[in-house]
Amino acid sequence: DGAITLVAARPSHGKTTLLTNLFLNQLRAHPGESFAFFSYEETRAALALNMINILAGETLSRAKNKYALKEYFTRFADAAGRPHPALDAAWKAFGEMVDAGRLLLFEESLDAEALAGLIVSMKRRDPRLRAVFIDYMQKIRWAGAQAPTRQVELQRISGRLLDAAKQANIPVVLAAQLGRPAKTSSAREDTRRGVRLDNLRESGDIEQDANVVLGLYNEAVDRAEDADGAPPAQDADQRLTVTVLKNRNGMTGFTVPLRFEPQTLRILPMARERL
Repeated sequence: DGAITLVAARPSHGKTTLLTNLFLNQLRAHPGESFAFFSYEETRAALALNMINILAGETLSRAKNKYALKEYFTRFADAAGRPHPALDAAWKAFGEMVDAGRLLLFEESLDAEALAGLIVSMKRRDPRLRAVFIDYMQKIRWAGAQAPTRQVELQRISGRLLDAAKQANIPVVLAAQLGRPAKTSSAREDTRRGVRLDNLRESGDIEQDANVVLGLYNEAVDRAEDADGAPPAQDADQRLTVTVLKNRNGMTGFTVPLRFEPQTLRILPMARERL
């Protein structure tokens, strides 16, 4: 409570998907509380479809599951006219959380001051508000006096959001973008260098405002980038690794391996390993 957590990754490594899974896990774990998700990249409709996809965990098409889901919900039957109870249940569960005011989605690109003010006012209006998720840090703009550099601007944004977290006394969880590391002679070193605090893009000192920084790495995406720039195949599970880069009140440096299902957008646990 009253703190910032950063979920950091290079582009296309899955920071939005991890943030969305964390958001839904919290909603399911705390049925009497509400959670807000602010997206600076996707529409509310796209967010809703992604969340229903995760809740259902069902694959209609291994190549184009999101398109197949969109078609399914136009008539609540697949291309062969068959219903899918898991999809229907996910649609119902999502609608119930929205109607109850527990699942709050925002697509407006608010500046830092407007965003911080809204977080505080939402908590005052609804004491059930348990946490806020924001995708993502570098998309937020500063509307106050012009900063000399983008780095300084991000420091101001981070500080304002930390103030809002403290005033509302809730966690604020932010996705953040990592820059691509310079190549070295060691492939393993390249992997670890890609998930470091000093790779936070345009970060300045924003990691200093965070209590926790989690670094996300997708090996399949990294291999595809090195090969020909094409995205990895979407019909096979991918391995993710989350590294605890900073933890003000606990351990750092250990990793948590996770399994990512590209069709359903679900991120599932695997056994923990240590560096």
